[in-house]
Amino acid sequence: LESVSWQKFNEREPSGNTILHMAALQNNIDLINLLLRENATDLSLLNHKGQTALDLAMAGSSIDAQMAIFARIKELSEQGENQTIKYHTNYTLMYALGRGNMEIFAWALEYFSKEDLNTKMIGLDGMPKLPMDIALESPHVLKRIEFIQLLTNKTGQKFTKINILQAIQAFDLPLLEQVTKSCQVADYEHEELLYAAIKSKQYEMVACLLNNLQKIEVNGSGYDNTPLFTACEIGIVPIACMLLSFKNLEVNQVVKNNKYENATALWVAAAKGHFKIVLSLLERRRGTIIIDMPAGDKDNSELTTAEEIAKKH
Repeated sequence: LESVSWQKFNEREPSGNTILHMAALQNNIDLINLLLRENATDLSLLNHKGQTALDLAMAGSSIDAQMAIFARIKELSEQGENQTIKYHTNYTLMYALGRGNMEIFAWALEYFSKEDLNTKMIGLDGMPKLPMDIALESPHVLKRIEFIQLLTNKTGQKFTKINILQAIQAFDLPLLEQVTKSCQVADYEHEELLYAAIKSKQYEMVACLLNNLQKIEVNGSGYDNTPLFTACEIGIVPIACMLLSFKNLEVNQVVKNNKYENATALWVAAAKGHFKIVLSLLERRRGTIIIDMPAGDKDNSELTTAEEIAKKH
């Protein structure tokens, strides 16, 4: 290499790649280290796709190649190299997200504006997506929350009902905690989210929503269902008991829909055989409990106590 002129280090082949690009593409760490020792090697050059050598290293699977090039970039920056030189691209940010490389991601993020981050960029799969969408989908569970937090701090983004539902459906409690702390959800959407959490059968999910979404109405907003009724029908004791802990909860609400008519939470819990929930409801209401049987039931002409329903089933 000592006999090679500095121009040769940065010559490009037809696709615009330099020797360093090719070494990064092939994860050739020995050649990368050799080239990085040469001051003539330009780390800011782009190929015809607009990618630096660092981007190609990120696209590959070698963490050693990624960090070797990144270390040299930081070294050049600390030496006071021309600050107008750009060593990052959109690919750098998105590939760091995809690879779970927090150090490179945090570095690249500093060069992007709020507007930039609200623009779709090409990720590792070749598809244009918003950086936040990539972060939310990241398979790197332990780093995902950090990615989201960094992006949220930079953009001030508020999460939506869709983001919350995605976290519930994925049974991802850390993600749910994150998105519910910085969300913008219409009042009428709170109840839908609570029902989704109850149907997930995950106590922690329901607790998270009740703690972080202050506008959730635990009594529901209509006659066709209530959160307590849903919990009693499914039979998740901890969730039902958590709802029963709310002093303003109306335990005698009557549900009328295509499946049930004139049914209460106590009746459906007893009918489904969820006796621990029946006992919790009886403890909450105290005394003799009278429940309307749903229309269409063979006993719909008479009033039946919860104890009698429990004996039948």
